[in-house]
Amino acid sequence: MVNKNAVSNWPHAPRRAWLAVASIALGSFALVVTELLPIATIGPIASSLGVSEGTAGLTIALPAIVAAVFAFVMSAFPVRADRRLLILAFSALLLVSDVASMLAPSFSFLLFARVLLGVAVGGFWAISASLAPQLVHAKRVGLGTALVFGGISIGSVVAVPAASFIEHLAGWRETFLIASVLGVLVVAFQAVAVPRMPATGGGSLKALPRLFAKREVVVLLAAALLIWTGQLAGYTYISPFLGSEHFAPTLIGGLLLAYGIGGVVGNFGIGPLAAKHTRAVVASVLALLVAAMVAALLLPASPVVAVVVLGSWGVAFGAVPAAMQAWMFRAAGDDFPAGSAMLVAILQVAIAIGAAVGGVWVDGFGLSAAIWFGAALVAAGLALVGLLGRARRGNGRLAADFA
Repeated sequence: MVNKNAVSNWPHAPRRAWLAVASIALGSFALVVTELLPIATIGPIASSLGVSEGTAGLTIALPAIVAAVFAFVMSAFPVRADRRLLILAFSALLLVSDVASMLAPSFSFLLFARVLLGVAVGGFWAISASLAPQLVHAKRVGLGTALVFGGISIGSVVAVPAASFIEHLAGWRETFLIASVLGVLVVAFQAVAVPRMPATGGGSLKALPRLFAKREVVVLLAAALLIWTGQLAGYTYISPFLGSEHFAPTLIGGLLLAYGIGGVVGNFGIGPLAAKHTRAVVASVLALLVAAMVAALLLPASPVVAVVVLGSWGVAFGAVPAAMQAWMFRAAGDDFPAGSAMLVAILQVAIAIGAAVGGVWVDGFGLSAAIWFGAALVAAGLALVGLLGRARRGNGRLAADFA
């Protein structure tokens, strides 16, 4: 017999709640994979559709910009629909985008398909990032959020090497075919697992002035922009950088796997701790991230050392999404849905800026310059976090919501 007292404080039955969280995490994984696929296939896409590689880069930048704008719209205007229907709608739009990309007869059609992806990404994250409190017990919100954001950590690691492997074996269209199959699984899983979740107020333009009047929120968003831009500026070029450091192509895949394993460990092992020890976790993982990025630049030609450094890099950045979300949950208070959506918008802006600015640094100063630049931006984000903590201690009251 089920102990009613054990589940009375759960918004939904625990098993159903965790299945729903898992299905949303799978959706976040699929979205990130699809968004980053062109990083590994820009050359073949450009050649196949008759455009330059620079122009083909719009397949990355354009959906990120659209996602940022749409996430902002979702945060600014009330959306009263059942959250289950919205999640399913955005996941279905992801599937449509994948199929359209696979069949694209021209570059303009491919860009249209990627715009649809941007809408799906912005809408999905504006809604799903704040669903853990509506699904699981209050004491499990940290873990639930870490699971949802685990899709980002794992997807950001898997997307590029997997797409590169599939493209090499079959072609760039086949990468979108695999993504389409994943999209079908996502929609089917969510249709079964996600319960009805009526809107709990939605976004509002009125929430934005309140949100930006909170100093912690402003610092959080500024730090997030610096951190994610720095990460993307550096990590986008880690594979060719490792090749330039005389690691064999067959070894680079294993080194990136170490990063991926580290990302999973960071997300699930460290991310949940941010719910109770937010400032300490955020500051610690950012310090480790800066150290790992700098260490990567100084790597000797030793596979063992490279595995340790890249694994540490993965652990650090793997914990960042859940930690930043936990910080927003505490800092934004009742305006958390709007704050979460703004955090999503910042992430998408960082994808666009990081890829573009990192490319400029690579073209002008070499592969290592992009990683140095990225490490400097992350260090600036860490400095913002440190300044906030000192300011609060100076006032004699380290806030409980940023413990």
